[in-house]
Amino acid sequence: MKQARKGLTLLEFLIYLLLFSSIATVSAYWVSAAWQFITGYSSRCNTRITLHMAHDLLVRDIHRASSQRKDWKKIEPDMLIWHVDTKDIGWHHKKGQLLRLEGNFDVSTNTWHKKVQSVVAQSITSVRFYVHGQDALEYVTFEFKAAGRNKEYLVASTVTIRKRKLT
Repeated sequence: MKQARKGLTLLEFLIYLLLFSSIATVSAYWVSAAWQFITGYSSRCNTRITLHMAHDLLVRDIHRASSQRKDWKKIEPDMLIWHVDTKDIGWHHKKGQLLRLEGNFDVSTNTWHKKVQSVVAQSITSVRFYVHGQDALEYVTFEFKAAGRNKEYLVASTVTIRKRKLT
């Protein structure tokens, strides 16, 4: 009389092990590919969000600026400094960072006093400011470029300077 089998034969176990390891390998590949896609997408979204946030902050600051040329202390392609109320506001691109400066800027010595510096964005490859108008400034055009993984991102805008004098 034959006894009932209570386990797997070696051949059945090897076939089971082969199928299980194949499914595990394919699943691991899919998870890895999905993770790479998600982290790349997240990085691109963060870069875009940072650029748009910097854009919004600069637009807010420019709206507070005077259109009088004498209130603008420094106008360069990668730096703007102007006077608002009792302080000066500056935007500057330096070492891959977009900086917002606030305090008192001395034009004669080209230095800041009581300066508060904020890093608004990092991984910025280029910043360009264009100020239009002679005695009364009309608008500011600017562009920020940031490096992504496989491409470069650009945010550009033109902002009208309100016609008002500081009191």
